[in-house]
Amino acid sequence: MGENHKKPQQTPQAADATIVDGSTPGAASIPETIGPYQVKRIIGSGGMGTVVLAQQDNPRRDVAIKIMNPGVISRKALRRFEFEAQTLGRLQHSAIAQVYEAGTFDEGSGGRPYFAMEYVANATELVDYVTDQELDIKARLQLFRAICAGVEYGHQRGVIHRDLKPGNILVDAEGHPKIIDFGVARSTESDSVSATLATEAGQLIGTLQYMSPEQVELDPSDLDTRSDVYALGVILYQLLVDRLPYDLTGASLTKAGKFIKETQPARLSETNANLKGDLETICLKALEKDRDQRYQSVGDLSEDIRRYLADEPIIARPPTRAEQFRRLVRKNKAAAIAATVVAVALIAATTISIVFAVEAVRQRDAAELARENAEELAEIQLRQLASFDFSKMGDSLRARMMDEFQLDAVGADVVDFTGAASDLMKEHFFEPTLDQIKESLADQPLVQASMLQTLASVITKAGLPRVAEEPQAMALELRIVELGKSHEDTIETLISAGNLYHELAQYDKAKSHLEDAVELSRRFYGVEHPLYIRSIVGMGYLIQYGLDDFVAATPYYEETLVLTRKFYGDDHWKTLWALGNMGANYQARSKYPEALACYMESLDSHRRQYEEEDSLSLAIMDAIGGNLTVQGRYQEADEYLVKCLAMRRRLLGDQHKDTLNTTGKMASLRLQEGKFQEAVGYMTAAMNGARGTLGKSHPLSIAYLQRTIFYQQQWHEAEPDAGHDVTAAEYQAQLDAIQAEPAGTNQPPVP
Repeated sequence: MGENHKKPQQTPQAADATIVDGSTPGAASIPETIGPYQVKRIIGSGGMGTVVLAQQDNPRRDVAIKIMNPGVISRKALRRFEFEAQTLGRLQHSAIAQVYEAGTFDEGSGGRPYFAMEYVANATELVDYVTDQELDIKARLQLFRAICAGVEYGHQRGVIHRDLKPGNILVDAEGHPKIIDFGVARSTESDSVSATLATEAGQLIGTLQYMSPEQVELDPSDLDTRSDVYALGVILYQLLVDRLPYDLTGASLTKAGKFIKETQPARLSETNANLKGDLETICLKALEKDRDQRYQSVGDLSEDIRRYLADEPIIARPPTRAEQFRRLVRKNKAAAIAATVVAVALIAATTISIVFAVEAVRQRDAAELARENAEELAEIQLRQLASFDFSKMGDSLRARMMDEFQLDAVGADVVDFTGAASDLMKEHFFEPTLDQIKESLADQPLVQASMLQTLASVITKAGLPRVAEEPQAMALELRIVELGKSHEDTIETLISAGNLYHELAQYDKAKSHLEDAVELSRRFYGVEHPLYIRSIVGMGYLIQYGLDDFVAATPYYEETLVLTRKFYGDDHWKTLWALGNMGANYQARSKYPEALACYMESLDSHRRQYEEEDSLSLAIMDAIGGNLTVQGRYQEADEYLVKCLAMRRRLLGDQHKDTLNTTGKMASLRLQEGKFQEAVGYMTAAMNGARGTLGKSHPLSIAYLQRTIFYQQQWHEAEPDAGHDVTAAEYQAQLDAIQAEPAGTNQPPVP
């Protein structure tokens, strides 16, 4: 044990310690000698006991003696104390303050246990040390692993600490950690909580911050080493963002305990966007409410920290959406069952309806049921399938869950509800429906093609382009064979396929399909036909964004705007889309005032007629934010982008391509503002999101990786002494490895 050199008035031996004098409970009755130790002075005292500095004659050394206060231990504990104290004395590890001796003395109030422990001179409490030394993330993690080594050593010898917190972890002058009070809570049967409840309840809040949900239940027999894992998770969280995961200020003991058991901690990235990713995953796994989902040992936690520091894949993975959902409903099982039944019933009703329709079509006599009648029979099912809106479904699911289970906004925002909705539909609806369409409609190719096209469109809308590729290709092949290339339905499918291949970065296929659509729609239906307008919109978008030729794209955008104004009118949503696309083309050609004028006209007209949170409104807000950033109007840009990003995350999920686009624009804004660390955090999030959705070799993923390298370099040049968890050189190594692989797609330019 030791004294805090920064705060000499407070003992580092326990977070609840206070300055003491003769009036402090238990302090006045401390004798001048305790066993073989000569008491020199009181260091501090708290609800659990008093700590004194004493001198031992043989061997001659200073020791710290912790004397338990009268009344905090039971008779049963005294009988067990001597046996367990011997166990603590055998803990000899460089990261543990050694217990030299334990015994009892009687000053008139009965036997009082004491521990004579290693005294660490000039020691500093953990949090004060990392702050005073201005340690970067890497150094903090290395120090944390040294602490883990000591805790794991104790666990291997059957001792749980039970009261891990920064106040019980000292750091000596050489930077080595020393864990104090190892196993003391068990040896005295105080269990930290029950003892303090009767004496200093206000101080308990500080200890509660580090207690696991199962420890808050006040059942000492139900604890295992995973409670220490949880406490280490809280400490890790505090070391990374300099604050605790929960704010229990002003909370009663009951409310504080309920908060710990039921409320998810805020994400690290909410405080520091640069921590999103592996570190956030590691920390949140250590803080799992369900100990079976937590790291099962301190060694596993430490190993993942080692892997992170070595830039190796970590063992932990972010909780699946199903696990996130279970967290939310765990505290109300009855309501959860009801909600699940309703959700399953809705999906089942839709699926059964389509299956029955498919069977009806399949079983009708082909001579009796003409092709057009078969399509008419399936039309109601197609409309039902096409009506799915995953942003609204996710938003509705979020609102219902918050209302049903009385969730707070922070707790609800942990879950990507829109992503959960699309994933559930993929597993339980999209894939089974595709199989059913393929198997049951083989003898009705046009009905099959219609169902496949609608399914592909819905899947694409859900943000799952790779899943949509198979039904899209099948629909196109069937329509070409059955209807020929000049049919309206075939051209419609050519356009959809071209747009999908663009999204998948298969640019040659996209160009071929869209060129066919432009030519066929012009020749057979004329330039004022909706098919022609759709085809030139897709072609312009591909040329500008896929092939990176904004000059060649200009005629397509100009013609689209002229035709939509003529065909639909100035205020139609298709005209407003065309106006936004024209603005994007101006933006690409550095005509920023002209671009902003198009954006604002589109947004103003749209807001007069439609909801603000639909896809067009969000796309225009995103574009305005990017435009204002380039023009140096940062405060105005911030207003648009922050709002747009929040809505897109809620409506589309974190990894949707539109959300990633806005995340990238936020990174650009922060870079221009000189907020380099935030800029890197946003860009890293965009990169990780694109990799998760599209794969690491997709051009968008590579573009974000290149920008992350560039942003890291800018940050390092501006703040060379700042902590960089992953350096630009390490990111460059990842990029080199990807580009060394056989490449089949166009690579975007380095930003």
